[in-house]
Amino acid sequence: MQPGQSVLLVLNLTARPDVEDLMRVMAADNPADGADTVTRWRVMAAADTVARLEVAWLEPVYTELAVVLDADDHREALTAAVADGRIALTATDPAGSLDAEFPLVAVSTDGASLTSLTQQAALSCRR
Repeated sequence: MQPGQSVLLVLNLTARPDVEDLMRVMAADNPADGADTVTRWRVMAAADTVARLEVAWLEPVYTELAVVLDADDHREALTAAVADGRIALTATDPAGSLDAEFPLVAVSTDGASLTSLTQQAALSCRR
């Protein structure tokens, strides 16, 4: 991953059409100052190398989403998220959408919280 590039997580939202709809709405009519979101990182108690990103959109409609990542497998992405301070989310595989725009939302991440989490998961991430 190149410095300054945002991490892009492509999510399978088959079971969460509400989140996929929210992404489409936000791509079409995102508030000028961005949507209010709350993000939180956690290390899963059962396996200290599993990171959980919790996102709550407060507008345009309240929606929650949790994404679970194996910290060892996604070390480069987590390190980049610490440096960039955000993660982009989509439900559309960009490789299959080269000729069309696809819904994409970016959420801010708490770099200090993510750094603490990666340290708990025995990873080394620097801001």
